[in-house]
Amino acid sequence: LIGGGVGVTPLMSVVRALTDRSWSGEIYLLYCARTTRDFVFREEIEFLQRRHANLRVMATMTRAAGDPWIGAMTTG
Repeated sequence: LIGGGVGVTPLMSVVRALTDRSWSGEIYLLYCARTTRDFVFREEIEFLQRRHANLRVMATMTRAAGDPWIGAMTTG
């Protein structure tokens, strides 16, 4: 799944459906936002990552200079 900005909203529906059903395959989400503050659904995605080892999230920021980045998504 690939999304950016608020375009991640429909992808979150897919992520939720797959994790709700305990999908056994790998789930990859590639997400781009301007800064960490613009990262929509960040807390929910981190929660889902902790609960589902098959959810891999790769996040990138286009204007993250000087903006600290921490959390589970860095290990995706």
